[in-house]
Amino acid sequence: MLNTIDSKANNNATDNLEEAEKIINDVLKDREAKDKTIKICQWLFEFNEQEKTHKLKCFSRNDHSIRFCFDRGEDCTKQKTPTVFLTIKDGFTLIFRLTKTNYPYLKQDGEYHKIGNKDARNLQNDALKNHILDAYCTKLKNPKFNLTSVYCKETKIIKTIELNDIPINYYTFQKEDFEKVYRETVQLGVSVSIDDILNKMKQNAIQAGHVLSDDWRQVTEQNMKRWSK
Repeated sequence: MLNTIDSKANNNATDNLEEAEKIINDVLKDREAKDKTIKICQWLFEFNEQEKTHKLKCFSRNDHSIRFCFDRGEDCTKQKTPTVFLTIKDGFTLIFRLTKTNYPYLKQDGEYHKIGNKDARNLQNDALKNHILDAYCTKLKNPKFNLTSVYCKETKIIKTIELNDIPINYYTFQKEDFEKVYRETVQLGVSVSIDDILNKMKQNAIQAGHVLSDDWRQVTEQNMKRWSK
C-alpha cells in the first residue's frame, strides 16, 4: 500500500516549514518539482493556523517520496501512516484518494488516483489545490478519524479559503468558449440542446484543468442568452 509500508518510522515528520523545505530539497532532484512541492507545502502548512484537532506535517520515505499527513500526536511518526493524504514522487507525480475523479488526466492506481509527472506540471495551481483539498477532506472524513476542518464542508470544498487568504479562482466561460462549441456541434448536422452545449463546455473546461463553481451552469446559461443576441 502506498501509505503504509516502509522499513523505518517517519522520524523526520515535521510541521516546521524550514525543516520541511530542507526535506523536500534533499529528496527531490528536479528544480521545478522542488519549487512546486515547496509551494504546496507552504500552502498546506498555513492550514495549521486554523486546525484545532490536528497538524499537517511533511515527511520523506526511503522511496524518494514526499508525503503529507495530518497528525493528532503520533500519527505521522509511526511506521504505518494511514493519515497520509498526498504523496509526491517520480518527479512531480501526485498520488491521493479522491472523491471527484471525472478528469481525463487522473489515472487509477489501485484504490488511489494519480496525476502523472507531465500532467501535474501542466495543471494550473487552482486545479492542483482543488484535488489536494479533495484528498485532504476525504481522508479527514474517513470513519477511522471522523475529523472536521474549516476548509471542508460536508463532502464539498468551500468556495474560497478566506481564512487562509488563498481563494480558489473558478473558471468563468467566455463567449469564445460558447462559440467554439456551438460551431463544432452545428458541423455535426444534428439538432442540439442548450444542455448538450453546456455539457460539452464543461467537458472542455475539465480537460483543460479548470475548476468550476457550483452555479457555473446557471451563470453560463444566462450569459449564453446575452451572447446569442
